[in-house]
Amino acid sequence: MKKTILSLFTLLAVSISVNAQNVTIPDANFKACLVGNTLINTNNDSEIQVSEASAFTGTLNCNNQGISDMTGIETFTALQYLWCHANQLTSIDISNNSALMGLFCFSNQLTSLDLSNNFALTNLNCDGNLLTNLDLSNNTALEAFGCTGNQLTSLDLSNNTALVAFRCSVNQLTSLDLSNNTALTSLDCTENQLTSLNLSNNIVLEELYCSVNSIVSLDLSQLLSLQYLYCDNNNLSFLNIANGANGNVSELIASENPNLTCVQVDDAAWSTINWTSSAGDFNFDAGASFSENCCNVDVNTTVNANVISAENTTADSYQWVDCNNANTPITGETNATITPTVNGSYAVMITEGSCTETSSCTTISSVGINELTVDNIQLYPNPASASITIETDAIIENVKIFSMLGNLLINTNENNITVTELSPGVYFALVKTDAGSKQIKFIKK
Repeated sequence: MKKTILSLFTLLAVSISVNAQNVTIPDANFKACLVGNTLINTNNDSEIQVSEASAFTGTLNCNNQGISDMTGIETFTALQYLWCHANQLTSIDISNNSALMGLFCFSNQLTSLDLSNNFALTNLNCDGNLLTNLDLSNNTALEAFGCTGNQLTSLDLSNNTALVAFRCSVNQLTSLDLSNNTALTSLDCTENQLTSLNLSNNIVLEELYCSVNSIVSLDLSQLLSLQYLYCDNNNLSFLNIANGANGNVSELIASENPNLTCVQVDDAAWSTINWTSSAGDFNFDAGASFSENCCNVDVNTTVNANVISAENTTADSYQWVDCNNANTPITGETNATITPTVNGSYAVMITEGSCTETSSCTTISSVGINELTVDNIQLYPNPASASITIETDAIIENVKIFSMLGNLLINTNENNITVTELSPGVYFALVKTDAGSKQIKFIKK
């Protein structure tokens, strides 16, 4: 009797031990997918043991199986690739799957996705879900990423420097910073809410699809490997594709941009011949034409005493530079006017959209001059036609005549100066005497 009871206890203990080693899989469809995979269910029973799950290092494919719960996936700690698309998933916990390199969970109903422990992930496709945010800061090995057809309003890809292919179309993105993604060769951001797109750092990009946004200006002159460009249905008024390799472009669709009248290219004649006769592959609006320079920024300046002013007062930005120092930008001088504190030569870089042009240099030479009173120095006649006379009680050392742009036209030590060679207009006479100096404006008739 005691032997029988002992045997029963032994069988019960064995049964409990065996059951404790089985993976809990509540979803019958998910369980059927796992049990039916002989590479996982190596003993061909009706359960998946923990030892079987943890030993599996391959690819799990459970697509389109009506799965709504993937509880049990956490025991597959060595799993490398997981295909679970076209199911009914609203959530998935892959925090234990640290060896995962590929996750393909598109066409589900996921509202969130925690990838913080998936450091080895190189390929992610979560298209066609209900995601409103996604943190990829720990997924630094990511090379291919697709999130089309979600509800994302922003994405931070600053840590994903290995990214080669990126697809984020049909979301609600208002901006996209790809400055750190220098390895990117393919980008699809179609149908978002983008108003600008800076790709100056993405010089190896080969494919760009940015249709159906609100992009106003697109400068692709740095994209030396560009082959495919779709930028139709935007608000483009500026498109620069003069990258020195227009012959490599196979498809270019830029239609439905009514404000785009000029497309900047390498060779306008070549583009007119090759990009308007290839039906389907190249498409522009009827009002668009090609040019080697579509920029027309007003960079004229005027001078009043020592103040230099840009005539263009509605540009996007201004940056004054020092012409005597290789056009080095002057810190803090970003307004439409500049009042130099030292004598020198100055110009302004004016930006409108993606166009930046630089004015001619203006010389300022009267900063810090001790001025005399009008009573001590006079210039006449004013206006003048043939000559001007400088009258003063002091000894004249030098007289310089400058144009309104600061160009030196006459340099003399005489007090009677012929001005017949000057064109009609406004000029400045800088008179230097042994008692001081004074700048006088006069008109040449």
